[in-house]
Amino acid sequence: MTKFKLDIKKSILELFMIFLAITISFFIEEWRQDNQLKKRLIEDYNAMSKDLDEDIIQLEAVISEHSSKNLVGHNLMDMLNNKIPFNYDSFLEKSKKIGTGNTFFGTTSAYDVSVSSGRLTYFGVSKLSHEIGLVYGHHYDRLDVNGKLMDELYLFHSNIISSAYLSDKKTKKDIEINKKIIFSKEYKSKLAKFIGIESSYLKKSNRALKQMLKVKKMLAKFLS
Repeated sequence: MTKFKLDIKKSILELFMIFLAITISFFIEEWRQDNQLKKRLIEDYNAMSKDLDEDIIQLEAVISEHSSKNLVGHNLMDMLNNKIPFNYDSFLEKSKKIGTGNTFFGTTSAYDVSVSSGRLTYFGVSKLSHEIGLVYGHHYDRLDVNGKLMDELYLFHSNIISSAYLSDKKTKKDIEINKKIIFSKEYKSKLAKFIGIESSYLKKSNRALKQMLKVKKMLAKFLS
């Protein structure tokens, strides 16, 4: 009877040791996987930070280019709306600068990989993940859509506001034809529409840049 009790105690102890070993192994594996995921998340953050460095430079260049073009466009509209005196030579020269120029296309590869793996969504710092999501899931999408819209609008109206439409010739006949075009309702309407969508694109670009710089600063702080 005593031997039987000893055997039961021994069996229970062995089962307990097996259970303990399995539990410890499980927790070690969980700990290893969590550390690996955290390491990969840090790599994701570093990759996104590098992408943002390049994208910020690109977007700043796009904003600079369109700010210059948009300022010219508003100056032309002011002439047409009699807010400033109309100067034919100045108008003709400035009209050549109207156009779509470059639009922004952000790099999303590092963000896409992090999101698809679940690392950013489930293991990322919630506040940081939210701010990163605003850059890639909101601002980049809006800039892509509005950039395409601006390109399409310019192509649609290019029959009258393209840089090649107004003649550079100085003959009296050519000047008269140009003025007839410039003061037409169609020209003014199409120019106004294009300048409007470009102004909207610039506003969205500046908002996106502000958010990108904010996230870049947050990433730098987190990774330091």
